Amino acid sequence: MGCGLSFPKVPLSRDKVVVVTGGNTGIGYENAKWLAMMGAHVIIACRSEERALKFMKLDCASLKSTEDFISEFKAKESRLHLLILNAGISTYGLEYTEDNFESMFHVNYLSQVLLSIKLLPTMMRSGDDCRVIFISSYAHNWGEVDVETIQARQFTTENFDKMKYYGNSKLFQIEVPTLDGHLPRLYWSPYKGSTTQTNAAINPKYKGVRDVYFASCKPKTPNSKARYA
Repeated sequence: MGCGLSFPKVPLSRDKVVVVTGGNTGIGYENAKWLAMMGAHVIIACRSEERALKFMKLDCASLKSTEDFISEFKAKESRLHLLILNAGISTYGLEYTEDNFESMFHVNYLSQVLLSIKLLPTMMRSGDDCRVIFISSYAHNWGEVDVETIQARQFTTENFDKMKYYGNSKLFQIEVPTLDGHLPRLYWSPYKGSTTQTNAAINPKYKGVRDVYFASCKPKTPNSKARYA
């Protein structure tokens, strides 16, 4: 593919249940497509029903929508083997969600963690090779840990530091198993940008591996600031 990154094309059982948040476009779509092509039962969790195949509505900018998705999933599915938390945003300015959280913190971190916590019991009942994939970014290097300013109340729409707060949302994810998936999106095709998380999701050699940050399809040490997130 020209980028030196790849993942094994392994057959997956139709009984393997996969959820990809934000899987209707870009990198998430490539994840969902390849996992489905390898045989898995893939559910796309996103805002746009018309762009999904197997669809369950999820708006990560809303706690109610996130809780509703969790309830719907549990009502329809008894197993979950792979949760790829791909949904994310980078805003053009200071925005708050309906729950009054800074939008990048809410979408990129808070809702993703809520999904993982609430769906983990289902995953623990589903077998011995279940994986949760959080998608972080090289941008975590731009972030800082400051709980007093986490919601950006000190800023106005005119002086909001968008890049710092995007970096903050990515930095917070490093305390959970993470992948450097967003930066390649700026330079590569969606397929190339998706290879790291797809590899971590299905590569047999990573069975049982946990709390690891991946970049360019390999384990990597994140910025030391991540230890304090």
